[in-house]
Amino acid sequence: MIRRRAVRRIAVTLSSAAVLVLALVVLAAQVASAASLPLVGGSGGGRAWAATTARCQEAPLALTAAPGSGVRVTGVQPACVGRPLVVSLYDPAVTSSSAQSLRFTGQAAAAATTTVPGGAFTPAAGLVPRVTVDGWLVPATWTGQQPFLRCTVPDAPGASCAVTLTNLQQWGYPSTTTWLANLAVSTTSATPVTWQVDVNLSDPGLPFVARALTDGTGGLVLVATSGCGDVPRVVTVRGTTAWGSFHTVEAGRTSAIQLRGDLTGTGGLLTCP
Repeated sequence: MIRRRAVRRIAVTLSSAAVLVLALVVLAAQVASAASLPLVGGSGGGRAWAATTARCQEAPLALTAAPGSGVRVTGVQPACVGRPLVVSLYDPAVTSSSAQSLRFTGQAAAAATTTVPGGAFTPAAGLVPRVTVDGWLVPATWTGQQPFLRCTVPDAPGASCAVTLTNLQQWGYPSTTTWLANLAVSTTSATPVTWQVDVNLSDPGLPFVARALTDGTGGLVLVATSGCGDVPRVVTVRGTTAWGSFHTVEAGRTSAIQLRGDLTGTGGLLTCP
């Protein structure tokens, strides 16, 4: 009987020791994790606390395929310029455990669109995006190929706008050498929003890929252009602030844009050889 009690005491002692060791391991892991955070001291020798990076992106991002093997990201806010940008694309039709996502990494740029490189892929419309900016998960939409026209509101999280083609004329002899497009920018927002428009000059609905693009309105400001060798060839514009409220739209009030594309010559917004 005495021997059995001794055995039980030894077992209880060993069990308690194991619990103590496990608790120490967990505590050490927590301390190590906390040690990885930068500490900020209080003024006047007060307490220190762990500092975290503030979220710089609130507005959703728009993703399209870039030339070669990259992804175009539109809508990055100015506070995020220079921060790490990671895009992952998943195919929801592939459900096997071995399915791999497409990963694109880079840094947010000051341009209207940021291109993040990655491996070659087929830009199917059904891919599902996951985007982080500076480590923060950001909502995003994927549309595959770059559309002819797209309107964004970079400085207003949650706001949206639309741009539509109202008229397209073309002429030239013996083949078309010039096209003239009239566009209308609108929104459903009850308050004014500042618009920005991307124009895809490589869109198959146009008679040719313009080498020269001219502002027929007179009130457009160039934000960014892709390289002349890029496919698609994209130009981003916004409205001048010198024309009153032209640079903004609201429900019931639109802004009209006119663009001229030429096969030869020079343009105020874009000139390619």
